Amino acid sequence: MRRDLRWFLAGLLLFQFWAPGGGNARAVEGKPHSGTGLTLRLVSDAAVVAPGQRVTVGLFIEHEPGYHTYWKSPGIVGMATSMRWDLPEGAGASEIRWPGPMQTKMAQVTAWGYEQDTCLLTEIEVPKNFQEKVFRVGVEVAWMCCARSCHPGFEILEITFPVSPVQADDERWGDVVAAAEARIPKSCPEDCKFSVITPSYPGEGEFEVAFEFSTALEVPSGFDWSGIYFFCDDNQVDSDAVQKMRPDPECPERRVALLLQTTAFAPDEPKVLSGVLFHPDGWPGLETCWIRVAAEWGGH
Repeated sequence: MRRDLRWFLAGLLLFQFWAPGGGNARAVEGKPHSGTGLTLRLVSDAAVVAPGQRVTVGLFIEHEPGYHTYWKSPGIVGMATSMRWDLPEGAGASEIRWPGPMQTKMAQVTAWGYEQDTCLLTEIEVPKNFQEKVFRVGVEVAWMCCARSCHPGFEILEITFPVSPVQADDERWGDVVAAAEARIPKSCPEDCKFSVITPSYPGEGEFEVAFEFSTALEVPSGFDWSGIYFFCDDNQVDSDAVQKMRPDPECPERRVALLLQTTAFAPDEPKVLSGVLFHPDGWPGLETCWIRVAAEWGGH
């Protein structure tokens, strides 16, 4: 009788571990890495994964006061965090989904990155025919963490998931992933206009861009453009140069121009200027401070 009871309890515990949403069902994170100025760990809002499903995995970066890491386009100094995945056969990984960046300082030079804790998100696809009981996700991470001096680093991190026919959430990291999701730049509404005013790419020098709200979008009376800022995807814009803003005198609440400075690090003869347009108070009707914009250079 006691032997039967022990087997029953063991089976019950095993069921709770593997059952979707069971009290003990959760992803298992490998050891976090603590380096100069930061702590890194691989996290997820999923506790259990299912074959054929996608799971969000995040590189959670906790910064010590005064330190920062870099956005995908760091500006004229710094190095973007990079991630190279080690996945089971047949699994796939999306590009990194970067939360919106902020201006930061490397010594006295302005760069683009993160001073607050952040989470770089990637969507991992579990193969439809995956038959193992555990799904392991590994990643090689390289980064640069800076304050007044810079500290490069490299580490291998991992997280493992129980596998079940039904995916289940993990409440431990749900808020962290959700906060990162909320900071992912949204697409610019199609009826808003982002354009390059300068006829063609000027090489090294100044140029202007303009952003205009659609007349269909309700803009608060007295909308203030102060703090608007453009983060460029590919080093066409000098991160250390002041971006000069001027509202259109004929329509100051709906249209603004920014005077930008190019760099010597830009691609040769770029055809498109793309990046993220930031407003500290958030964009009306869009519930975000960051929107993705792009415009063709004149002549293309």
